[in-house]
Amino acid sequence: MLAPAIARDEGWSAAAIFSAYSAALLVQGLVSLPVGMLVDRAGGRAVMTAGAVLSAASLALVSIAPTAPFVLRRVVRGRAGDGGNTIRARLRHA
Repeated sequence: MLAPAIARDEGWSAAAIFSAYSAALLVQGLVSLPVGMLVDRAGGRAVMTAGAVLSAASLALVSIAPTAPFVLRRVVRGRAGDGGNTIRARLRHA
């Protein structure tokens, strides 16, 4: 939904935008299990706080991104931080 506007405003291809999103989802999936295990060991508060800080920092950097590869790196890091959010939501509904 936002990809056409991002492509138009930033001059990036749709393929680059969707590649970044796909890579970010892949990283989130890969870190979900280790983050869940960390939540079990260290407690949710510390892990979730660290994930929120990482996600916020990544999104702040994306807002000033000069190139598509820069965005890709920051979005992937942000999704890594979101891995804990996925696990926590699943634990609450279990």
